[in-house]
Amino acid sequence: MSLFELKIEILLKFPLNFQASLEPLSKLIATAMMNSSFRELHMQKGGFKHFVFSNFLKISKSKIYERGENFFLFRTINKELAFEIMKSLIGLEDRFFVVKSVGVREVRIKKVDWLISLNPVVMSFSNKEKSRYWTIWEDGDIKFLMDALHNNLVRKYEDFYKRKIDADENFIEFLELKNQKPFGMKYKNGKIFGNKFYIVPKQDEISQKLAFLALAEGLGEKNSIGFGFCKGKERVYFKVLKC
Repeated sequence: MSLFELKIEILLKFPLNFQASLEPLSKLIATAMMNSSFRELHMQKGGFKHFVFSNFLKISKSKIYERGENFFLFRTINKELAFEIMKSLIGLEDRFFVVKSVGVREVRIKKVDWLISLNPVVMSFSNKEKSRYWTIWEDGDIKFLMDALHNNLVRKYEDFYKRKIDADENFIEFLELKNQKPFGMKYKNGKIFGNKFYIVPKQDEISQKLAFLALAEGLGEKNSIGFGFCKGKERVYFKVLKC
């Protein structure tokens, strides 16, 4: 199982609060997509875009990303998308960032022992005909949450590979909620609420495929604007690729 990971080094023009950082990063990725052969994918409403990106990975204790050099990661299972985004990002500049360099590597994952979400994971549910973000306060039904996370990954798998997967049993062996209060991330003059999880996947082949997909393109919803980015303890090997 292979994913493609870009390491994107940027110059941040001014300090940025971590709660407000995903939106400008998503706009940077959106600009790169608009300048690539994946313009139609970006314009598509609904459906899966099959990528995710991290927040900045040089972290400040003050929860402020300071002006200057930083970097973030972009992941996808779509090799062509990875290379198109890489080429479109090189030298790109906007109001917030200057892209200094972009590298790409192929990561082959043999086994996923655990997952932990670095960016908040978003799942929604309907409550009295209104869509709400899942939090322990709003819903609190852990089984619903586990089923929703599982079913979301199944749909992503079937959408990308264009084949059904026999995934009747939930891929999650163990789930721990890592926050007492939900994370509110600013986006388009509002907030999107999510949670951070520690997950141990089951060891069977289907569960491992879904755990891999969580690493490759994110856990939960709204991955194309940065939510659900995970790291894991996995058995991997990788090679650096060239354009």
